[in-house]
Amino acid sequence: MGIFYYFQCGYPVFHGYFYAYLIFLSAKHNMFKYN
Repeated sequence: MGIFYYFQCGYPVFHGYFYAYLIFLSAKHNMFKYN
């Protein structure tokens, strides 16, 4: 999770987790799409 702390630049901590969750959802969607 270290990378998200670099990109926050003053954003609340939960913003990084939310962004990670969005990436996880899109990755899951892509897995179902290509399998």
